[in-house]
Amino acid sequence: MKIAHFLGDTWGDPFVVDLRIVPISNLLIHEEVVPERLARLKEQLIGDGILSDPILIDRDSLVVLDGTHRVVALRELGAKYVLVAMVDYGDPRILLRNWYRAIRGNMDEVIKEALSMGFMRSHEASSVAIKIVAGSKELIYPTRSLHDAYMVVRELEDRLRLRGLRIEYVTEEQADWLRGRDVAIMMTPKLSKSDVVEHARKGMLFPPKTTRHVFPIRPISVDFPMKYLMSPSMGLEALNMVLDKYLITKVWIKIEGPVMLDRYYDEPSILVFL
Repeated sequence: MKIAHFLGDTWGDPFVVDLRIVPISNLLIHEEVVPERLARLKEQLIGDGILSDPILIDRDSLVVLDGTHRVVALRELGAKYVLVAMVDYGDPRILLRNWYRAIRGNMDEVIKEALSMGFMRSHEASSVAIKIVAGSKELIYPTRSLHDAYMVVRELEDRLRLRGLRIEYVTEEQADWLRGRDVAIMMTPKLSKSDVVEHARKGMLFPPKTTRHVFPIRPISVDFPMKYLMSPSMGLEALNMVLDKYLITKVWIKIEGPVMLDRYYDEPSILVFL
């Protein structure tokens, strides 16, 4: 089922979301998973017997843009198929943003650990750089590779947690608000959409919470029964017929965002199925 979403009062090109069932083996992920979160999600899927939210993917490359943990959980549970929301990743209305790290605790510990890993007290930037702002101090870690940069981000996170510091994932806007509030901010390098697709195709996964995608509209709460996704006997055409009939029985409402529902959504519009 294709959903055409017209933005604002304009009747220009709509943003199209295509809800359908696809083989789960065809999807490509670009981020790793958090084992603890994956285990909880598997238990939830087994207990609920439904996949609530469709996986948002690029229709051309089949790269997962949102829903990596759900994809991996379903694979490990033996699912053959998955419910997706296909979008045109090249559409400029899909925004690719970063997750920054807000580090709470002793700022001297942050600086000390970062310096031990090769961060420098320098304002010189490179094409790919990690930046830490801790009070009046700034550190830079220049690299030439996006993947290497994010490996450094993960290693520093691990080291700081071992020192008892607390790390939160925040948006760029939240990071701006937190500056100067006894919180160190680690600003991660910016990726492009082509970076995401290229690394997914190569199997070079980034750490969790690397990318943050914002869509003009996001479908949620479809609650599609897991039994169909696990079925080894039904063909793809039959499954999509089941999906279409299932969606016809649903009522949906559009909620203006950003909004807090089961979680915080950055999207301008949320399509909630009831």
